[in-house]
Amino acid sequence: MYRKANLNVPLGGQMYRDPSSGLVFPNGNEIFGFSTDQPERAAGISGENLLYIIDEASGVDEAVFEAMEGNMAAGAKMVLFSNPTRMIGTFFDSFHSKSRFWHNIHISSQHSPNVTGEREIKGLAGPKWVQEKKEEWGEKSPMFQVRVEGNFPSQGDDAVIGLSLATDAQMRWENAPTEGALRIGVDPARYGEDETVIWAVRGVKALEPVVGFNWNGQQIAAKVLEVIRRLKRPTDDKIYVKIDVIGLGASPTDFLNIMQEAKDLGVVVRPVNVAHASSNPDVYADLRTQLCFDLRDWLEAGGTLPKDERLTQEVVSATYTLDAKGRNRVASKKDERRLLGRSPDRRNALELAIYEATPKRTIGGGQFPI
Repeated sequence: MYRKANLNVPLGGQMYRDPSSGLVFPNGNEIFGFSTDQPERAAGISGENLLYIIDEASGVDEAVFEAMEGNMAAGAKMVLFSNPTRMIGTFFDSFHSKSRFWHNIHISSQHSPNVTGEREIKGLAGPKWVQEKKEEWGEKSPMFQVRVEGNFPSQGDDAVIGLSLATDAQMRWENAPTEGALRIGVDPARYGEDETVIWAVRGVKALEPVVGFNWNGQQIAAKVLEVIRRLKRPTDDKIYVKIDVIGLGASPTDFLNIMQEAKDLGVVVRPVNVAHASSNPDVYADLRTQLCFDLRDWLEAGGTLPKDERLTQEVVSATYTLDAKGRNRVASKKDERRLLGRSPDRRNALELAIYEATPKRTIGGGQFPI
C-alpha cells in the first residue's frame, strides 16, 4: 500500500518490513501497527501528538482499551472503525452512554458511492452485493442490519446465541489450539437444495466443513472417511461420528457400520435422532433444543468458529420459546426454513460434532467434551 500511495503522492520516510517498526520520518515521527489481545503491548505509548487508529474496534478487549486510555492523558486522540457486532464495550458505549465524548459517524453500505452511483471506489460495497445480502439474509435479519446497514444488533430475548458471541468465537478461531479428540457431526441433506455437511471439531476449534449436494448414503460415508483420513492423528483411538438419522441419515450410518476401513480407522458411529427426548428433559423439550443450547454453552466455554457467513446466519437466527411445561424449545425446522430460506444444515452438523451422549464435562445444561 505504501508503494502504491507513493506513485500518486510522495509520502517520504523509511518503510520497514516489520509492522512494529512501520514508517519512520526524518523528524522522528512514525506510523506503526500492532495486533494484540495483551494490554501490556498497548501500554507505554504516550504523547500529545499520538493518534490511535483502531480497526474492528467492536471486538477489541476492554483491557486493551484501558491500557490505551492510560496513554491519552497528554492529549492523544483515538479513531475507531468497526462493524457494530457487540452490544457492550468501548465501541458500543461511544455511540450510546458516552456518545457526548465522541464524534459519531454512521455509514450504511447502501450509502456507498458505489451503490448511490456517485462514483466507483474499488473495495467498497456495490449494489450487487447489497442486493445479494438482502435476498440471502433479509432486511430485518441481524446479519443484514450489522453487516450492511451498520446498525448495532437488537438482540431479542428469544435468541439462543447472540451475534457478539458468534463474532467473538470467529475472532478466536485462527489462533485456537487443535487439541483433544477428533469429533465429527454429519447432517445429511433431505432436499435437493439443502447441503450435506460434515463438520469436524478438535477441542475448542471447529475445523472447516465439507459441504456437498445430492450425495447418497454411500457417498456420504465415503466423504466421512476422506475427512478422517486427512485429519486423523496417531493418538486418535476412537473417532466418534454422530449422524442425524432422521430421513437420509440411516443410509450412511449403515454403510459406515459395515465398512472395514471405518473399523480400521477406529470409527464409532452414533446415530442421533434429534426428535427424541433430551438428557435433561426438565429443561429442554427435545434433543434438538438441547443441541442448540449445547452449542451456545460450548461457545461461551471458549469454542471457536471459522468465518463462514452461512454458519453465522444459521447460528444467530436460532430462537426459542417456553412450552406448556416451562421447558426451552427451539423454533421448528419448518419455521427456520421459512426464516432462512433453507435448512440450518451447517449449524446442525456442528451441533452434532460437539454433542456427547456420555458427558466428560457438563457446562450449563449442555453435555459435551472440551
